[in-house]
Amino acid sequence: ATAILNALPQNQTIQGTSLAGPGFINCKITTEYLASRINQLMKDGVSTLAPKLCYNRVVVDFSSPDVAKEMHVGHLRSTIIGDTICKTLDFCGADVVRLNHIGDWGTQFGMLIEHMAELRPSGLAQSQDEDVADLQELYRAAKRRFDEDENFRTRARVAVTRLQSGDAE
Repeated sequence: ATAILNALPQNQTIQGTSLAGPGFINCKITTEYLASRINQLMKDGVSTLAPKLCYNRVVVDFSSPDVAKEMHVGHLRSTIIGDTICKTLDFCGADVVRLNHIGDWGTQFGMLIEHMAELRPSGLAQSQDEDVADLQELYRAAKRRFDEDENFRTRARVAVTRLQSGDAE
């Protein structure tokens, strides 16, 4: 941070700088610069603040939860960051395509399908007291079996193939 401060040229925008801990720099903007930017904003409109982009269409892929596992706050964080990036690019005039990739669900669902078919032939629908946490425990057990049992691993992969080919079973 000190090297950056030492290399910073004198200018009409920054009134002063200070170190604010390891790797952090505070910059104080001059009143004149802020006043001129606000005046321009009031006169020309907020769109004048958006930089011109060298591309028209932008694809933003964010969140990407693993649907075989329980959602958590980390998924919200990356979704909010991704949405903020999209809104910023929208503001700059880009045609933004928002993608929320639903993770690699094939193997996980194959493990769950095969494990549940053996443990609960009637599925989860027959019980009234199960929730996502129960599915999470089933997933953990299926994952252990997948890692340890070659025969189960093969059956889980066959279940994925059946699922992806549209087999209703």
